[in-house]
Amino acid sequence: MSDWVKINNDIYHIKDCVVQLSVMAHATINIEIDLKKYPTYSDVFFNMYDNKTEKIRLDLENQIKSQINYSLQTILEKVNNSLK
Repeated sequence: MSDWVKINNDIYHIKDCVVQLSVMAHATINIEIDLKKYPTYSDVFFNMYDNKTEKIRLDLENQIKSQINYSLQTILEKVNNSLK
């Protein structure tokens, strides 16, 4: 196994890596890094996590807004149709 991994065109030195594949289309990748040897990695990986978390939150918020708008449109159409 290599002692590095490339993420977003940046190379990070790792201690260990475990990849678990699923039957479907998902995989879990666990990497172990040495923060004593590479202290700047903590900021890099925390930022990656925070950015991903924010993107997920925004995606969910947009999905909910879309569903609410769709539901409101459906209700308005039913009301308008019942008034005809």
